[in-house]
Formats: sequence, structure tokens, C-alpha cells
Amino acid sequence: MNKKIVLLYLLLVTLLITSCSPRNHDRIEEESGALEIVNIYLYRKDSGRVQPELINIQSDPDLLKTAAQWAKSGEPEELPNAQEIKQMYVFQFQFRNGDTIQDVYYMYVTDTSNKQYMKEFEGSLKKDTDKFDDLEKERILNLIGLESWKKVSASDLLNS
Repeated sequence: MNKKIVLLYLLLVTLLITSCSPRNHDRIEEESGALEIVNIYLYRKDSGRVQPELINIQSDPDLLKTAAQWAKSGEPEELPNAQEIKQMYVFQFQFRNGDTIQDVYYMYVTDTSNKQYMKEFEGSLKKDTDKFDDLEKERILNLIGLESWKKVSASDLLNS
């Protein structure tokens, strides 16, 4: 009987130690590989091109490390009304794991009070809008979903 109690005790201690040991907080990179590139798209009202438009490709290693951490930050907050959304971006994070590339998409918006919100969304980027206007903005936001948004700090991806 004592052997069973000792074994149970050792098992519990082992589980406690392994569950409390520090882990790599770059979960996004553990699961998906290394962040290699971020493509940045902007929905523009003043353009005749198909929307959203690719406005930048970010590949600086230091900026990518910061971007991976930034994407996990933020506090849950309700998205303002579509009329208050000033700009809409799509960030396409591309992770490489060997020969495999995985895309993770985030919608990033700023409002008229210069607050920023972000949400990861499933699917792929569809460039299917010839003219971006208020109705199209509402349609896109409804497709992505009006819940599970996070308030985030301004993205360094746009400032470089």
C-alpha cells in the first residue's frame, strides 16, 4: 500500500513541476513555424483598384518578432459602429515550417478616436471589391464578425 501512495505522490509532484515550468510564450511561432513575412493590405475609398490593396511587405526580423508578440496582445473590447471605423487593414502573417507556409489573417481597424482594434479571422484574403464604401465596410465587418475583437496598441508594422 505504501508503494502505491509513494508512486501516486511522485506522479503528482511530476505533473505539478511540468505544468509550472516556464514555457515559450511565442506560441504562435511554436505551432506555426517562424514568422517570415507580413503582407499589409489597406481598404481604400479613393482608389479604382480591386480592394484591399497591398501597401507593404514587412520582412525585417526584429519587426517580425515584435509583430508576433503584438498579435497576441490586447484586451477584449467591443468594436465601435461601422460609421466610426476610419481605416481597415488586413495583416497576412506568413509562417514557414520547413517546406510548409501557413497564413494567419488579422483585420486591424482604427476608429475616429484613433483607437485600434484587431481580430484574427479564418479563411483567406479575397480581393473581390472594386469600390470600397460604407456599405462594403459593413459587409466586410459582418463577414469577419462583430464579436471577439481586441483593443490593441498602434501597430509598428505601419510605422516602418
